[in-house]
Amino acid sequence: MPFDAQLFLKRVKPSPSGKSIGCFHEKGRTVQLRMLIFIVLIIGLSACTQANPLSAMLVTPAMPVESTNTLPVPSPTMETSVSPAFTPSPTPSPAEWVWTANPINGNLLVIDPSSNSIAVIIPTGFHPEEIAIGEGAVWALDRSADRVLRFNLTTYQMEAVIPIPQGKTMALASGEGGVWVGIEERPLSNVLRPYEEYIPNGGVIRIDPRINQVNGYAEVGSVSRLTTGLGYVWALTRNTVDTPLYRIDPQSLQREEITLHGTHDWLMEDAFHADDKSLWLFSQAFARLYRMNPDGRLYSVFSLRQQKPIGYADLRLAYGSLWFATPWGDVLQLDPSTGAERSRTSLRVPLRSITAGAGAIWVHAPADGAVYRLDSFTGEVQARIEIGEKVPPTPVVTATPIQRATKPCEDAPYSRLQVGMRAYTFKEPDLPQRLHKEPGKESERVGWIQPGETVTVLEGPMCAEGWVWWKVRTERGGYTGWAAEGDENEYWLNPLR
Repeated sequence: MPFDAQLFLKRVKPSPSGKSIGCFHEKGRTVQLRMLIFIVLIIGLSACTQANPLSAMLVTPAMPVESTNTLPVPSPTMETSVSPAFTPSPTPSPAEWVWTANPINGNLLVIDPSSNSIAVIIPTGFHPEEIAIGEGAVWALDRSADRVLRFNLTTYQMEAVIPIPQGKTMALASGEGGVWVGIEERPLSNVLRPYEEYIPNGGVIRIDPRINQVNGYAEVGSVSRLTTGLGYVWALTRNTVDTPLYRIDPQSLQREEITLHGTHDWLMEDAFHADDKSLWLFSQAFARLYRMNPDGRLYSVFSLRQQKPIGYADLRLAYGSLWFATPWGDVLQLDPSTGAERSRTSLRVPLRSITAGAGAIWVHAPADGAVYRLDSFTGEVQARIEIGEKVPPTPVVTATPIQRATKPCEDAPYSRLQVGMRAYTFKEPDLPQRLHKEPGKESERVGWIQPGETVTVLEGPMCAEGWVWWKVRTERGGYTGWAAEGDENEYWLNPLR
């Protein structure tokens, strides 16, 4: 209620006898003077209160402390939040804020759920794409340069850059005491002979979060998806036809291939998720959801309507429902016991992943340049938060382009080289390879290719004496001449990717 000075003065007006009315017993003039001083103080306090209402206070997070790592990146910047469209109760702490990434501009972004707006922008100088939160930090995968970035949850500083030289990075997860990176190993040659089949090798790399270093590797095949839960690390791998599923002990790194028991379906999975009781898998090929125990015994199978995919699939069990970001752009809320559909939200944009936190469901759609907030009960869209430039959708493709070898000479082995390619020789055995003036063993020698040296293919192929010959230039010695690619037992010149 606003302060009424006139009403207050009427109540303290002195009586004719010189005494105050009510509980005041001083002389009239003294009382009036004191009352005027009191009124001035009250009005001043009232003005302060009206100028700074509690509801308008903005608590700006402290700027992060300089990291001990010397990294060529600017400090994170804070943005003032817009007026909230929806405020959950209780207000989420910064530890519950939602992290996402934009690999185009290289920023990590932190969303404040209380205002549905970007609260923190972290310029990384890299291209983070996939995010995992756990083991006391935020981890981001930069597939463009095969590295993992570590960020502090509260100061937002980048604390480590961990290179992964073992292969092409494909997937990221955290939990069960470690940070896990799925890779596809780089092949020695990306050219196959007709009778050879390409089955990529790969595995799961373990990073120790205490020291930010790689300290283990489980070979399982080329990894497409990773998750943790039920005391294990789970890896979906890519084969010629199916997608074998592996269960990895996080301590010993012993791995075991898990097969589905209770169905004739092949394992051809596109997404999976582990909760505290079971493992969920989705197959676009069969348009089915599977729920199984850690040993592969099926609890249930739910059939879905098959539609044309435009993005990725992801699963999350949260708030008593199974949430499914479909590859065709819908978000389904399903009853985990019966598979009954509780809600369907048609976003009709390529989706990437789905997370839960602060009482809501968060759907990450970098191809749409946005993160969508869904009500955890109705599935309705509550907010669309823009995260920057749209990321062009890319199909899941083979990490290394594979091409077939040719047979330019009837009586010679298959050739894996082409003009313009680079090739190399093995370091073992430690013997140089001869270069000739013309194709043929008896032609004049004009130089050598040293063990482990790289050459550029200039001309060819030519057929001579049962071998395929190429004119090459050595990059280290500067020699130019004709070299044989190999014989029926081995190749001496190998294509370099």
